[in-house]
Amino acid sequence: MDVINRFLSGYESNSIEETIEAGRIFGSIIAENSVVSMRGDLGAGKTTFVKGIAEFFDISDNITSPTFNIFSLYSGRINLLHVDAYRLNDPKEAEDIALEDFLIPPFLMLVEWPENLGLLNDCDYLLNFSLGPDCHRTITLEIDETSLQCSIN
Repeated sequence: MDVINRFLSGYESNSIEETIEAGRIFGSIIAENSVVSMRGDLGAGKTTFVKGIAEFFDISDNITSPTFNIFSLYSGRINLLHVDAYRLNDPKEAEDIALEDFLIPPFLMLVEWPENLGLLNDCDYLLNFSLGPDCHRTITLEIDETSLQCSIN
């Protein structure tokens, strides 16, 4: 099964290592200068997934959740802007942060809690993370077919 179909049908992960690997695999198909929105409950594996994407792009920094900082910027083969909008209550709060100032090509913006930024319908990729028993996670890509053809390398 190819990578896109694997995520469209729900990528299964049963450990932190498998979630990091899922991020590395997903990193291989992301187009430069894209926005990836990630939805899911606390502890569903979003930041762990970002670690895998960062590894794919040769970012050696320690990736942690930017919940209290709102965002972190990392550099490797790509500029990775990791946003955690959990603490934002209104998309207008994001305007004060001026995130667009940090989108220096080639970039990738990964957003946790995109609904708090008003990004659910304004992203290139939307991933849903669901948490099941015993560390089981399912990562599902939601995308329409026209976007799929334009966004994937």
